[in-house]
Amino acid sequence: MSLTIREVMKRAYDTAEKNGFHYQESDGILEYYKSAKLCLMHSEITEALEAVRKPEVADKHLPFDDPVGVELADVMIRLLDFCVEFKIPIVEIIDRKLIYNETRPYKHGKKF
Repeated sequence: MSLTIREVMKRAYDTAEKNGFHYQESDGILEYYKSAKLCLMHSEITEALEAVRKPEVADKHLPFDDPVGVELADVMIRLLDFCVEFKIPIVEIIDRKLIYNETRPYKHGKKF
């Protein structure tokens, strides 16, 4: 099965909506809510780092998949849901960013 990025975005958004992960007026300040969602993305990156540090530990929910990949999938799910919820046209922005990056020098002129 192969999904388009837009199909993945819709699925991530719909699942998060169904499970109560979207902003409600009762949540308080919208900026705080956005910040919390960004922190959750960061926490998934940290979990991916831990999977690199402990490669022998299988994911408890998807034990036959690469544990780093499982955590990166969580990052993508949270990221794409965020973009749909806040109407960020991420596919178009990624395209423009890739075009811009093609004009940049090797390693962007830095050591790493």
